Amino acid sequence: MATPRRRLPRVGVVLVLAQGDWAWGRGSLRLLVTAVREDRSEPYSPEWVWVHGAQLDDGDREVGFMSVLVRCSAIPDELAEPTGQV
Repeated sequence: MATPRRRLPRVGVVLVLAQGDWAWGRGSLRLLVTAVREDRSEPYSPEWVWVHGAQLDDGDREVGFMSVLVRCSAIPDELAEPTGQV
């Protein structure tokens, strides 16, 4: 039986995440996605995915690079890769 894929963000989109939608962080986060590591996400259940990206300030300037665990349900449909079965 096929299992649904986890929701993944597309590379190049900006995720706006509230506290609680990314693990171990404080406050909200604006992240320009540069890579998605579905392979590193397996131990965290289908509810989370590792994402690499540039942290953006309110003026969309890069202020650092981060690797964060993102709650899949926080990724809006319009920013997600098309889903399918694996």
